[in-house]
Amino acid sequence: MGIVFVNYNSSRLLIDCIKSLVPDLGRCPIVVVDNNSTSDQKEALRSGIDELLVAETSPVVIWNSDNRGFGAAVNQGADRLLQDSAPEYLWILNPDTVAIGRPLTTLIKEAVTHTWDIATPLLIVPRGNGVSQIWFSRGELRPVSGESRHIDFKKPIDLESAKADGVPMTFCTGAAMLVRSDCWHDLGGLREDLFLYWEDAEFSLRARESGYRIGSIPKAQMIHHQGGSSDKSGLSSTFCYYYHRNRLILFGSSTIRKIDLLAGRGGYVTWKPILKAALLGDSNAVRACFRGIRDGWVGRLGPEKSQKNAGSGMEVDR
Repeated sequence: MGIVFVNYNSSRLLIDCIKSLVPDLGRCPIVVVDNNSTSDQKEALRSGIDELLVAETSPVVIWNSDNRGFGAAVNQGADRLLQDSAPEYLWILNPDTVAIGRPLTTLIKEAVTHTWDIATPLLIVPRGNGVSQIWFSRGELRPVSGESRHIDFKKPIDLESAKADGVPMTFCTGAAMLVRSDCWHDLGGLREDLFLYWEDAEFSLRARESGYRIGSIPKAQMIHHQGGSSDKSGLSSTFCYYYHRNRLILFGSSTIRKIDLLAGRGGYVTWKPILKAALLGDSNAVRACFRGIRDGWVGRLGPEKSQKNAGSGMEVDR
């Protein structure tokens, strides 16, 4: 296995994540792609790498001169891994995750046992008093309504009772996505022109259409701190813009489909974050939602000019 991280101003979280994986790493290669973080964050990453060298863990760091977006940076890291070490599996991992036990070993064992081509561990959020909530256990993609659902999202969970066999699913989050290298190569990696958000859903959709198997592996468990590279509420202007734009681009194949997504079967999914932002009094987020809808309607791709350097994570709290 090889691990790919994309970093954008989450250096301390990233180093903490790698440290949590050290007992399970062995000779597993790691590539970190920094998407032009601030100078302070770059220095923090360099210092953290020095700390890891003491633990005999030596990630390769690629320093981008600008923010290339999530998909392009992941592809960049995956290309480097496949060129240097040809691992059988790639693990795309968010910096804001922390290992529970030895998830890497469990992931590989269960993926082989269940013949999953794409898989994810159980991602949980600690809530204090010994209680944890599910962030992602399994996912469902609903193209008709333009929705990627986290099944059992925020459901309280006992980690021991959660260690059941995995189940097939139609959507895999990109926060901790394990992919067979041959599957990755066949599908051509993540789509790059979306820039930010929905890359995991688009990849899952292509994988299913190509006959690849997607599954959950709850025996492998990770803590997810929810958006270390983006706004904690999930309603940053960056999220609102790309969420609405890329959703229309991904599922709105015609004018009729776009109308259906905005005011028909996908209307609830469209208006829920807009109303949430309005109720919070966040006019910037509301305006970003409507900019995203406007640009998604006309099929505008790539980074929004005003947000070129605004985040590079994939997942937010919904």
